[in-house]
Amino acid sequence: NKLNMNATTSAPAPPHFLESFLVILAFFHLSEFLIAFAYNRNLLNRHSWLFSVPYCSAMALGLCEYFFVDYGAMLGQETIARVHKIGILTCLVGETIRKWAEIHAKHNFTHVIQTEKRATHSLVTEGPYKIFRHPGYFGWFLWAPGTQLVLGNVVSFMVFVGVSWRFFYKRIPVEEYFLERMFGEETYTRYRQKTKTW
Repeated sequence: NKLNMNATTSAPAPPHFLESFLVILAFFHLSEFLIAFAYNRNLLNRHSWLFSVPYCSAMALGLCEYFFVDYGAMLGQETIARVHKIGILTCLVGETIRKWAEIHAKHNFTHVIQTEKRATHSLVTEGPYKIFRHPGYFGWFLWAPGTQLVLGNVVSFMVFVGVSWRFFYKRIPVEEYFLERMFGEETYTRYRQKTKTW
């Protein structure tokens, strides 16, 4: 009886958590590449898939947590199921905001910070950019930690939030420095003053 009780209360996260995670991951990276292909074909390269060593390492650690840490036994299966659903919703919202930003900006959206103004480059201030200066980053900030909630991961979720925040805290000032240089300090400063970061 004791063995049976442990078997029922200490079940690992359900397999569909992993299946949902893989679908969300595949859609994100494929759509990122296809949008880059549609609007910035001349800038297309292997980095357009948005796979990097730190990113892949972080996702691998998240998978390790999924396979080896039994949150179902610690927090209860119902709680983990709710976390999973919240993760899916968070990913969907983040993905929608990011893709809206990319498609609205068209060729003005790039995965790499631009340091020189291209002939076709213009400052986008409408659509999602009327709400946030960096809607693509905001979408990512929701999506990336959300993937860990989909897996039912607690530690990786907190790590993803912290690392993502630090990444954008350092990246946004650099990008805005070059945007001011490209579009003029007065024009970009005016836009920055009336539009929040996210």
